[in-house]
Amino acid sequence: PPWQDAPSATLIELKPLADADSTRIIEEIAAPSALPEAVKRGILKRGEGNPLFLEELTRAVIESESDSGQLQEPSVPESLRTSLDERLDRDRSSKNVAQAAAVLGRDFTVDLLAAATQKRFTELGLVLERLIDSNIIERNLDLIEPVYRFKHALLQDAAYESILLVERANIHRRIAAALESGFPEIVENQPETIARHLTEAGDHESAIRYWQQAGERAAER
Repeated sequence: PPWQDAPSATLIELKPLADADSTRIIEEIAAPSALPEAVKRGILKRGEGNPLFLEELTRAVIESESDSGQLQEPSVPESLRTSLDERLDRDRSSKNVAQAAAVLGRDFTVDLLAAATQKRFTELGLVLERLIDSNIIERNLDLIEPVYRFKHALLQDAAYESILLVERANIHRRIAAALESGFPEIVENQPETIARHLTEAGDHESAIRYWQQAGERAAER
């Protein structure tokens, strides 16, 4: 395949393959009947058409079965972690922002990111432009408020997993506090979002209240 000898930076930027071609890569590595259809669909979703990611995710799933006897979906395969970390490490200040963004999720807004990083909007805007230039995130200008998005889910995962556990909990705690104090529409309509951040921050007593609200809203619907 042409991507096997390409630099790692280029591999992340390859144009996504169609589902049929992506499936062919998975089946050539695992053999057509080696993986259940549900597992193949999971790899397709995680790989998002990137041939390198599809190949490494498939190999990681197969290796997980040989090690544990059960198929397990990997977060970020070790074979990809170095390439993804290299992309994030090019600019240390940008990496800190990317890490905070990863805590928010695949998609995020500037106002919430400012609360998570405690940076001014002007400074944050410059860093986001660098992350766009580095092909780590992209911007959707079709909405009233610009929404940013990690170009690939595995880039978000790599950024999230690179955060020290104590700092990760602190970021989740800052985001939860910002949501409670400045985003009443999210408190009202998405209590599960705050509950998740409080849970990851270790504030389980407060999280339970929001999980309860989220469950009641789901039952009403």
